[in-house]
Amino acid sequence: MVESLLDDTKLIKIPKTLAAQIKLVAGRLGRGMSEYATDALTQALRIEEMGSNLEMAVDTFHVVNVHRGAGLVNLPRTSLTRIVSMLQEDEVAMFHEGSLEAGRWYASYISSKLSPDSILSFLQNDLKITWNLDEAEIIEEDVLVYFRATSFNMSKDVTELFVLYTSGIFDELGYSVTDADVLPGLVSFKYIKTLN
Repeated sequence: MVESLLDDTKLIKIPKTLAAQIKLVAGRLGRGMSEYATDALTQALRIEEMGSNLEMAVDTFHVVNVHRGAGLVNLPRTSLTRIVSMLQEDEVAMFHEGSLEAGRWYASYISSKLSPDSILSFLQNDLKITWNLDEAEIIEEDVLVYFRATSFNMSKDVTELFVLYTSGIFDELGYSVTDADVLPGLVSFKYIKTLN
């Protein structure tokens, strides 16, 4: 019986510190180390089968948790485009002001939840997911930040809302625009960190 059990298992070498962490977490959950490790590896394989990887899955889970805490609601881009197109001129101005304020509030919220050195990398992934972008890139070089985003199906009106939202975010984070290039579905900004 013991021989058949051993034939069905394989020892995998991992660093001691990782083994210690697994032991702590498994103990806290009231589970055995082998059971916990087997479940974790099974989920990692499941993610691979979905065409993703573990790092992306964890990053996406982190974004979803932040969104939940911030009270964000997902809205299909086609619905947002339709809503914006139905607004009267005076309502558009209010919607624009609301987008700018929403960006500022969100930046303030994530600043309270994340470490300062992780905010920009979080935002890159966050904006790509939230706004359903084809590409999003935030590059930090000393006091300069380059922000570029592309979405091939974003209307002019929704691009305008996106620009206001992200402007509110970067403004709240302490960045000033030094250069901007905006076309429907294509935005590129250069920011400089302002001194407090």
